[in-house]
Amino acid sequence: MNVKFIANSIGEIVMEGLKNIRSKRVPLTATTLANYLKDDEDFNKIFSNIGDPQSMNELRFFVLDKILFFQSIIPNQELNSLKSEIEKDEHNLNLKGHIISLISIIAEYLDKAINIQSRLKNIIDEIVLRFDKTSSKLTNILDENSKVLKHDIEEDKLLIDQLGDVNSKVINESSLEKLKQVVLSKIDDLSKEINKKIDNKTVVLDHLEKEKEVVNKELTEYRTKEAELERLKKDVERYKMESVTDPLTSLFNRKFMAKKIMEEIERCKRYGSTFSLIFLDIDDFKKINDVYGHIIGDFVLKYLSDIIKSELRKADYAFRYGGEEMVILLAETGIENAIKFSERLLETIRNTVFKYKSESLKITVSMGVSEFNPAETMENLINRADMAMLRAKREGKNRIVSG
Repeated sequence: MNVKFIANSIGEIVMEGLKNIRSKRVPLTATTLANYLKDDEDFNKIFSNIGDPQSMNELRFFVLDKILFFQSIIPNQELNSLKSEIEKDEHNLNLKGHIISLISIIAEYLDKAINIQSRLKNIIDEIVLRFDKTSSKLTNILDENSKVLKHDIEEDKLLIDQLGDVNSKVINESSLEKLKQVVLSKIDDLSKEINKKIDNKTVVLDHLEKEKEVVNKELTEYRTKEAELERLKKDVERYKMESVTDPLTSLFNRKFMAKKIMEEIERCKRYGSTFSLIFLDIDDFKKINDVYGHIIGDFVLKYLSDIIKSELRKADYAFRYGGEEMVILLAETGIENAIKFSERLLETIRNTVFKYKSESLKITVSMGVSEFNPAETMENLINRADMAMLRAKREGKNRIVSG
């Protein structure tokens, strides 16, 4: 049976399963999808119809290849464990279960990523809406204040005119009795006008106080959403960081490596500068796993990664290429300085004792170093460094070869 046909059939069943889970409003987790696939008749038929061991073996290698791909973009330690289990299961006794696990891990991870993006969009939309509402409210308050002030100024002008009228009558009136009546009458009129102004201002002030309470409430809710957005932004940043780093070593992953090398190539072409790549491989790493176990093997990878990171400048990058292979990008560095850096790193690794509980061991590495050539592609550059590393292996390991 054709492996691509099997993969396409499984893909269709998975899509149907996702729709089914969503329609029931059940949370999408690795467990819910795994249970669905285990019970699905069509899914089980696919494996019943694979009769020959060769087809099962082809499917096994296809799955391992896909795991390598997803390891470069999904920070999930379970993928590493799953890969080890499939490699040990040489007779494909539990291949169907491994495929279910792989599909479930990927689906759950992608669902979480989509949910984070959806939550972020919803909160941003709500903040924008709330901001528009509050902004409109503040504009209305300013407009009302402006109207009140304009009206108050007009009334004050009328009062000044009335005072001017009183002043004129005081000057021109010769009878004290009439003057008294005029003044008292005008004072009474002015008093009424002033009281009216006070009453109007009191009404406006009460209204503004209520509007102020509404705005303060809106601003409080806005600050709450802003804090929630800040927390979500941190989640997104963490998620983005996880998506470009290897979960075991904390080095950058292979997917991010391609992006950074392309960026460095563009920068070098623009400014006429250069950079170098170092392809590093742990010597006899399989023996470490076979003799000491995978836990110590993982420890060695982590420890070595920490050593590499401690030697880098801020402008440099280190990536886990796959398995025990690592790649180092040295920015603004020609071949001579790249070799000097490699020699220092090689010496540090040679002299390091890797201690884990009661176990102590030393390791060596082989390195291939290449300087970027403006006429070549990224693939050619990586391949040159890789081939140089393989020559270092053939020439006795524990050494550096440039190429």
